[in-house]
Order: sequence, then structure tokens, then C-alpha cells
Amino acid sequence: MPILLDNQPLAVPHASLAGGIEAAKAAAEARGRVVIDVLLDGRRLDPDTLATPPSTPLGASELAFITTEPKAFVSGALLDAAEELDRLSGVQQKAAKAIRGGELGGAFEQLTDTVEVWDMVRRVVHEGPTLLGMDLDAARVEVDGRRGALEPHLSALTADLNELKNALALQDWSALADLLSGELDERAAQFRQLLTDLAYQIRPAGGGGGGASE
Repeated sequence: MPILLDNQPLAVPHASLAGGIEAAKAAAEARGRVVIDVLLDGRRLDPDTLATPPSTPLGASELAFITTEPKAFVSGALLDAAEELDRLSGVQQKAAKAIRGGELGGAFEQLTDTVEVWDMVRRVVHEGPTLLGMDLDAARVEVDGRRGALEPHLSALTADLNELKNALALQDWSALADLLSGELDERAAQFRQLLTDLAYQIRPAGGGGGGASE
């Protein structure tokens, strides 16, 4: 049963998914890299399986790990989130229009998408720099041509999302539509800028995205 790290054989004391993950993370860390993908017989494993990997023997299955340089990984994740916000602006506007037109059923798909994207953005901003040992309180980003602290933008986003949840709970459709087409639309534009700026601050010398060949 081959276990590979970036296409190279990896010695694993316990040939199970749990043992392979533990060994791969340790080997990647020793090389200054992070594991970004896990494939079992060529099939990408889902996050739930990776969160609680079984300790049963793998048998003849091939387990492959792909790593990348941490800065490239975090920078790429931030740029991916910025692209999602590009798309989200239109989604939020569609949701607001549907709500104002009384088409609540049609709006809820966009609302679900909105919440999922913003949750992803918050996770990437918090977890990515933390992986690199960055102090978020000291981070500076450029928005609308002005460079300032990151934290106030995160606090403002949290306040907006709390307002979104309150409007949903109270079924205050007018307030919800105004928030989607107003504050959250502006917030999407601001976060596209700050995510991109933060990504380019983090990106390793020479640029380039994630990948095992770096």
C-alpha cells in the first residue's frame, strides 16, 4: 500500500488514514510546507473524513498527500475569497430585489449563498494569517486608497452579519433588503480590496500560486 507525499514514498509507522495524515503533516511541517490535499486511490477526501480519520489499515489503497508553501497557500485562499465576493455582489442585489418583490422563496437560495460566502471570508481572514503567525491586530490593509488597520473592517462585517441574522429572525424583510443592497454590498467591495491587498502582502517572493511543484 503506497503512501506518497508530493509523489515521493512516505514512511508511515501505522498504515491507516489517521496514521498517514499524522505522518504527512509532520513531514510537511519539517519541510516548511502544509498539506493542502489528500487523495485516496485518486479520490479527494472530504473534510468530514479528514476531521475524524479512521485508524483501520488501508490495505492495497494508495494514499497521496499534496503540499504547498504556506504563504502561497494562504495568499491563494485570500484571492479565491476575493473572487467569490465579486460574484456575491450580484447575488445580494438579486436577493434584495426578490424580497422587495415579495418573492421570498426565490430569495432564500441567494440568502444561503450570501451567508456561506461571508462565513468563508471570515474564516479565511482569521485562519490564514494565523497559520503564518501573523498578528491580525497589527495587520494593515488598503481600502478605497487608504491604508489602515484590518480589525475595524472585521468588526463592521460582524455587526452587519448580526444585523442580517436579526432581520431574518424578526422577518423584517424591508430591513433585510436594505442591508443586502446597501451595507453588505459596500462591504463586499471593501473586502475584495482588503483581501487582495492582504494576499499580495503575504504572497512569497516571485509570486505564484499554491501547488506541490513549488
